Amino acid sequence: PAIQAVSLTEQENNLLTSVGVKRYFVFDIDRKQIEFDNIEFKVDYYVNGEFKETITLFEVGGFSPSEQTTERLVWSQLSTNNEQEEVWNFVFAGGRTVQLVQLDEEIKGLMWTYNQLIPTVKVGEEVLLAAIVGDNTGNGIRSPGIIFDQDEGGVVALKEYDLAYVLKVIFW
Repeated sequence: PAIQAVSLTEQENNLLTSVGVKRYFVFDIDRKQIEFDNIEFKVDYYVNGEFKETITLFEVGGFSPSEQTTERLVWSQLSTNNEQEEVWNFVFAGGRTVQLVQLDEEIKGLMWTYNQLIPTVKVGEEVLLAAIVGDNTGNGIRSPGIIFDQDEGGVVALKEYDLAYVLKVIFW
């Protein structure tokens, strides 16, 4: 596969939890499957399925052929002293960016999911990797996994959530 989600060991998971990580998404990107010079990561913010803004934009460039065939992408969300605030970390191929994110105070419940396997990727096309969705009721929300399947709804399916953060990647 071009991109594959990675399951961490119990020891790795415990380590992340001990330093305050609430959620994380880890992906291996196979450079033999995707030839690229630059990679752009972004998190788009949606309200009731409508795109509002790109809240994170992170680009890593200057890739050349190397012996290392797999690069790992990690997106983690850490707790702060404020319940409505998180620190988001993005790490890829030696590059890193950190962002403080203010969550909507009306959101009572969050659910997250990720695209487990992406067999092929076309250079220049956007790929959805992960999503965090929320609602105002806190009564339990359905997993947003269908957004990764264009036949089942794609990002149009985000309209059933009050808010969504979607991690996307584009290879150049």
